[in-house]
Amino acid sequence: MYTITSRPDYLLIELRAITREAVAAATRELMARPDYPHRNDLWDLSGTPVLLSQEDLAPLISLVAASYPASATRTRTAMVVRGGFQAAVAEIWCTEARRLPCEVQAFPSRARAEAWLREAARSEEWMGTRQASPQDSPRRPCGS
Repeated sequence: MYTITSRPDYLLIELRAITREAVAAATRELMARPDYPHRNDLWDLSGTPVLLSQEDLAPLISLVAASYPASATRTRTAMVVRGGFQAAVAEIWCTEARRLPCEVQAFPSRARAEAWLREAARSEEWMGTRQASPQDSPRRPCGS
């Protein structure tokens, strides 16, 4: 249904299909992780069929808002989407997500999304607001 992978600069979420149930399950598992409050995330939806309606988006945003950790230092969520219907759904999601305490933005490529997340990580480190997590080991190989 989905995978969550820890990357050096973010948590990567990949879905097999974008359904209300899959997004809700991935969101619940993601937010239950001890490193979630301090790690930005990237949802790569680029090769995934969208099986959501506009009516599905508000309850999913409410789930995130209700579960968002008060102690969170994370600042960004990136989404990678193809054009067309995926981009339209992402635009609606980003508009609805304005009420969340983190910034949400959609990108046409993973490289652009990763650059945006790295920019946030550098800024958080400079400001001293980023908290180290066990995944931040400097000896960790790239891409793991």
